[in-house]
Amino acid sequence: MTIAFYKDTGIQFEKIEGGQWASAKSIGDALGYSLGADEVLNLYRRHKDEFDADMSQVLPVKTSHGLQHKRMFSFRGVNLIVMLAKQPKASAIRCKMLEFLHGEIGLAG
Repeated sequence: MTIAFYKDTGIQFEKIEGGQWASAKSIGDALGYSLGADEVLNLYRRHKDEFDADMSQVLPVKTSHGLQHKRMFSFRGVNLIVMLAKQPKASAIRCKMLEFLHGEIGLAG
């Protein structure tokens, strides 16, 4: 499932334990990191103190190798990763975030 706000970014969210979560790989691929998940997880570790428990959790995920526990990111967690990222694609995603927020609260300009 791709959440509407992220449909143009390629970030995929999946329903796990009642919430919508994105994998580090999905975020990393969307940001254009060559090492995908590894670079997102490194960014997370460097700024771990800025994330609360609702933003990132290790959750059980079904994979081709069975059930594995992986670090996943909520909408807020994805937004923080994107704000911290210095990839060129992060800039475009941040612009989409601002457009979305302005539309949600009814601001112009």
